[in-house]
Amino acid sequence: MDSNSSHSSDELIIKLDATSVELDELMQTKNEAVRKAVVLHPNTSPETLIKLFGDYYDSSCSIDYLEQVFKNPSLELILLEQPDFFDRLLNQPYSSIYSRRRFPRFFIDCAVNHAEASVRSDIAANYYIPISCLNELPSPALAGRGLSF
Repeated sequence: MDSNSSHSSDELIIKLDATSVELDELMQTKNEAVRKAVVLHPNTSPETLIKLFGDYYDSSCSIDYLEQVFKNPSLELILLEQPDFFDRLLNQPYSSIYSRRRFPRFFIDCAVNHAEASVRSDIAANYYIPISCLNELPSPALAGRGLSF
């Protein structure tokens, strides 16, 4: 294995020292294998991750970029440098993605405490949200979805 590349067994190889500009250019190809490799690359910019997160609703995409964004190896660093990163993901116009997906607990916690009532309402309707998280939601978020405890 080349020590200057980043991949898993069935992934496209992109050099580890690729710049965010190079990765943004690669993403423009619309090739799903390339885009998946870009979303998993540690040098992918937060803006590119947000764009790929939003591509979930692109009907031509078969790759679940929502899940892939959470697997980016630099996510913790991005969150340290940009504490509002999840807020930026949550503020995208995604038409209730939160009610149809499993998300990592750290993302759920962000959504449960989000300033926008619509985000809290969407997360309240998510079948996969643990009861402990639902108990943290304010009553209006639950009432708006016909839920109560």
